[in-house]
Amino acid sequence: MRVAKRYGIPHYYDSYEDMLKRTQVDLADICTPTSTHRTVATDVANLGVDILLEKPMARSSSQCREIMDSARSNNVRLCVCHNKRFFPGFLELDRNRDKGEEVRFVETVHYAVPPPGHWTTRPEEGGILWEEGVHQAYIQLHLLSRFEDIFAIAVKDRYDVEDTVVGILSSNGVPKGIMNLSWTLGMSYDYVRILAGKTLKFVDLSYLQTKESSKRGLVRKGLGLLESHLRPKPTAESFVSHHERLFNELVDALHWGRPVPVLPEEGLATVRMLECIEISLAQKTKVLFSED
Repeated sequence: MRVAKRYGIPHYYDSYEDMLKRTQVDLADICTPTSTHRTVATDVANLGVDILLEKPMARSSSQCREIMDSARSNNVRLCVCHNKRFFPGFLELDRNRDKGEEVRFVETVHYAVPPPGHWTTRPEEGGILWEEGVHQAYIQLHLLSRFEDIFAIAVKDRYDVEDTVVGILSSNGVPKGIMNLSWTLGMSYDYVRILAGKTLKFVDLSYLQTKESSKRGLVRKGLGLLESHLRPKPTAESFVSHHERLFNELVDALHWGRPVPVLPEEGLATVRMLECIEISLAQKTKVLFSED
């Protein structure tokens, strides 16, 4: 209520159920904690409202299927928010790949420190694997033509969940990809390195895409992006975030009746990959990967 009054928001609600009952909604962008996705998404789908569902799609593949069934039975368009596929560098990589460039190996890296007490560190939310590993999973699936098995190791150091995870993807004993995740290294990196043909390529996936590593440099870059977004110059292209780009493509798809940018089947395959990693961690062995 205080936030609504402060910013002059005319309508506010105590719950999403109250909002859905009292107003007509055309598109719901569901950004709640992962453990709530199944309940919220099926409630919204049962009212016939199109959905942009935050990653990961749900906490299990069975929950993903429940959401997909609800969307299908209510003729709802469902898109999953795999937003890092819409970074400029990643889009450029995709354009080159469409020209027949084979991706031979993919390395994904995410090092960060979550805010103290953040909800993603609660065991029911799955920790770094389900909060950040999901990005790496859908990137690996999108870039690699195929891989057969997954082997993962993890460490639980500072949190009640695994906070460092490494996953290796292979086919016929040949490594095809590696996933590196950590909340404990005290540094911030987020990138993809790809061996395409004979060329090694680098894609920066950090929210502030800059080579400056100092705090002052990051702040300067962030302020510059903010200023260009709020006060766009007529002769310069305004800053558009990867999330905005995904959202804009979704709105166009809904308007023109085209397929959504990220299909729910892609969300399901990504969650299935995370489940295989969890099985590998529990069994301490390689696990055959299946999207089913």
